[in-house]
Amino acid sequence: NHSLDRSRGKPCTQSAPASDGQLAGVLAMPKLNVTAPVEQGIDDAELNVAVGHADSTPLPGVAGTSVLLAHDVSYF
Repeated sequence: NHSLDRSRGKPCTQSAPASDGQLAGVLAMPKLNVTAPVEQGIDDAELNVAVGHADSTPLPGVAGTSVLLAHDVSYF
């Protein structure tokens, strides 16, 4: 799992990349009262139950732009 450090620009500790359908982390947005699992992959199998991480992009906390996708009608 990955967690973001509160200080900007400071990367989190990395772990081995998750395979499609595996838990890659947790997305927490306290001001919106949302906590959601993040699974590796962006197919319907992942997006029907969690936020999906596009495996062609770095994980949050790693240098670069991460892409996360979700369906608003199934999970939230």
